Amino acid sequence: MRLPGARLSDSKVVGMRTSIATFRFGDFAADVATKELRRNGTRIRLPQQSFAVLQALLEKPGELVTRAELQERLWPDNTFVDFDHGLNAAVNRLREALGDSSGVPKFIETLPRQGYRFIAAVHHENPSSSGQQAESPETMLREIPKQEDVVAATPSKDPTHLHLLKRRAASIVITIFLVPLLAFLLGFWPRNIPDIQSRRVSVMPLTSFPGEEVSPAFSPDGSQVVFAWDGGDSERKNRFDLYVKVVGSEGVLRLTNKPAEWLVPAWSPDGSTIAFLRMSETAGGIFSIPAIGGPERKLASASFQYAGVQTLSWAPDGKKLAYPNVNWAGAQSYPPGIRILSVDSGQIEEITNPVGCLYTLAPSFSPDGNWLAFTCDTTAGGTIIYAMPLPGGTPHRVIAVGANTDPMAWSKDSKRLIFQKEDSLWEVAIDGSGEKPLEFARDAAQPAIASKGDRLAYASGYQNANIWGVDLNGNKIVSHQLVTSTRGQALADISPDGKRLLFNSDRTGGFGEIWVSDLNGANPIQLTNMKAMTGSGRWSPDGTRIAFDSRQNGVAGLYLVDPQGGQPKKISIEISDASIPTWSRDGNSLYFTSTTPPAKQGLYKVVVTGGTPVAISRSLGYNAQEGANGSLYFAVGVTDCAIHLIANGGSEAALRKMPSVLYPNDWTLAKDGIYFIDRKNSPASIKFYDFATTKIHLVIELKKEPTVWGGITISQDNRLLVYSQIDERKSDIMLAQNYR
Repeated sequence: MRLPGARLSDSKVVGMRTSIATFRFGDFAADVATKELRRNGTRIRLPQQSFAVLQALLEKPGELVTRAELQERLWPDNTFVDFDHGLNAAVNRLREALGDSSGVPKFIETLPRQGYRFIAAVHHENPSSSGQQAESPETMLREIPKQEDVVAATPSKDPTHLHLLKRRAASIVITIFLVPLLAFLLGFWPRNIPDIQSRRVSVMPLTSFPGEEVSPAFSPDGSQVVFAWDGGDSERKNRFDLYVKVVGSEGVLRLTNKPAEWLVPAWSPDGSTIAFLRMSETAGGIFSIPAIGGPERKLASASFQYAGVQTLSWAPDGKKLAYPNVNWAGAQSYPPGIRILSVDSGQIEEITNPVGCLYTLAPSFSPDGNWLAFTCDTTAGGTIIYAMPLPGGTPHRVIAVGANTDPMAWSKDSKRLIFQKEDSLWEVAIDGSGEKPLEFARDAAQPAIASKGDRLAYASGYQNANIWGVDLNGNKIVSHQLVTSTRGQALADISPDGKRLLFNSDRTGGFGEIWVSDLNGANPIQLTNMKAMTGSGRWSPDGTRIAFDSRQNGVAGLYLVDPQGGQPKKISIEISDASIPTWSRDGNSLYFTSTTPPAKQGLYKVVVTGGTPVAISRSLGYNAQEGANGSLYFAVGVTDCAIHLIANGGSEAALRKMPSVLYPNDWTLAKDGIYFIDRKNSPASIKFYDFATTKIHLVIELKKEPTVWGGITISQDNRLLVYSQIDERKSDIMLAQNYR
């Protein structure tokens, strides 16, 4: 549901291979595992491609790293980008971070038309998990690469070595000339060697504006792209307008002048209009506007939540639009997902969810009009792509894709679907066969394919969320950063003794995992390696266990893990789809949510050893927290959630005069009231609901937007609040040419 964080995977690493965890040079330390650069312990912001360049140089200090090596390292073999511009920009940002100069370099020397060389002394530390002590500074010099790993070695004067080089050169000559000659004589070269060049995909930025550019859609002839842009101001809540850009030009045409929280455009099949979905508290709905600009026309009223899951798709005949109904405000059960809007009449048809689907999202008409694809978030946890024959056929399962509800696209021939998985784009045939990643489209989301030509566009960017704290016992209440990395951190919980912090982070790539650290973020340790959607960690009251949920086997379940490390243990519960665990005050039981409809949906309690759970509420209850007086508080609904109270075993009721919160974990129980995040006003803020007076007090206005489902918690001494905040986000529209 989110735009992926920027993650650069090494497609092919050239040169030395080591188990080095950290490189040190001067005042700097480069952590290979977390892709972080620090100076005297302070993290320095560095884009992932710049870090990849730095790592390549550090692995071969004192040696030339050619531009060709860096191209091979940063981009896959079948990918073509504006390489010179991309590499120069990555190196320039790296030099800025290091305070280096190309004229008088301290770290990175340029060898004109060849590449770069790292000229400072480099030491390295092996992973501490190996049980070996780190090498001393005297011995922490770089390892000598194996002979076969050296790309450009200095010729040796040793006669034996020269003899080997001559033999190797002779074998290369034979390979280059003799093999093609034999192939030609035998007559199979033209038939059996494919035209590799014709299949290669070239990738380059279509937009590179400040801020976020998202939601691309092609014109019918593939010559133009409409997209949403925040104008470089990523801090405002309502910030996106629509723009059109001609492929190959630099100018853009602004279409709308009514900034929205999110926009999703879709170009009509005849090219005359652009329909768009607007997510806004005051002006939401489905609209259309002439493709050359002009007045808006409202097609349907609607309101939406969750920006990343919004989609809009034209039927090929231009008569209908499909979009997801993701307005769960105040809902105590999941509503049907997909709507089909008749553009002329305004009539809206609901698509019935397949059996086992909580809700359906991301609808997309196939170019031939024979299929409607969509995603299904299942009652068992995880997401499945379905394809429904039109008109009115029975949907069939295409493929399970983990936990993803982002937009999809069809290939031009209506035989394949392109979707996001693990922050990359993948494709699969409509019968579920041939699943494979698009190697050129990493850190990618929101694919769009031109109906003419061989073009694919997608959004590529990152969102950096970190853990922040608010001290409540000082003279002046201010926020400060606790846990940070270049990836995402959220869902924090403070240990009962107030010394450690539990949080969820995707700093190792892929799905988020459970981590613990000191309260100030130092000494982070990864506790889980579930390789699946994992989170919602909570300390037990005595601090000896951590409960969390994970969808490791495709179904949401509850687990326990020792804060000191060890293998997580799954809790056996006689109900499927258990998530969002919280502890009873005595530490003997866990509350959790099950979204299995219809009869078993609700809030439950189970002893920590597992077994048969007890239903607490048939409301869709989340984030249950016990008060000192035995009362139970919990949020009801998926968005715009009321806080309910069950007082000492009494009946369930809404907490009087307590405002609703946008997300179920936007609140935390304190000694005398409830601290909660108010997202409904700008800027967002943290406020306090007083049990005694039922009055609301402002605690602090937040400088940046709190993370969606990022959570908020308070220490047991009621002195420190902790929450997750989006500190930085960036997205560009990328254009892939020659994609078929």
